[in-house]
Amino acid sequence: MRKLQRPSAPVCLKSYQYPTNTWNDVPRQCKDEIRQQLQKMQQDYCAYCEGRINRRHNDSHIEHFRRRKPNEHPHKTFEWKNLFNSCVYADSCGKHKDNKSTAKKINLDKVCKPDETDPGMLLQFLSNGYIQVKGGLPPHEKEIACNTLAIFNLNCARLVNLRKAVASHEQQEALAVHELLHDCPGDLCLLEELNANLERIENDEFFMVRRQVWQRD
Repeated sequence: MRKLQRPSAPVCLKSYQYPTNTWNDVPRQCKDEIRQQLQKMQQDYCAYCEGRINRRHNDSHIEHFRRRKPNEHPHKTFEWKNLFNSCVYADSCGKHKDNKSTAKKINLDKVCKPDETDPGMLLQFLSNGYIQVKGGLPPHEKEIACNTLAIFNLNCARLVNLRKAVASHEQQEALAVHELLHDCPGDLCLLEELNANLERIENDEFFMVRRQVWQRD
């Protein structure tokens, strides 16, 4: 989960309003435009787990952060800031958030919304694949971090194993560079190599754990 910068809303979304319209009134062409704008923000990754989303397959859905159910938040159905693109795995992310047993327990006002709050200020991504709450947080931020991990189930076995594999892939090269920098801390070539790798991973799947490996957060 990483900080997202939300672009402008797709023009077609302005044609639909609650309560005149429902989500079913939005045609596929408009939903494709919405998805394209969301993917500009998310760079073809799930907004919550950072897993890759393939635009050509049905492995994602336009996700309402606050559910558009009639008894919940129907007035936010067409609110641009309420929309993300999420993977479709039932054990995590949007699908897990909307699970009845999960949704009842956690107040979304106390969950990290990644286009508003930087998850990196709340969560620490470990090379063993797990995500933990950062130490030293004040109580209200600690609660948000805990709720975020729980509602999106970001430490489910599937995601832990994927992040662990990514970290393992990066670790050998990162360790070699950091060991050389330890011996020669002012070496410009080594610093350039470190920065080049940080730039390389910027737009990669599971960026946050890759950054942890290279920066040793």
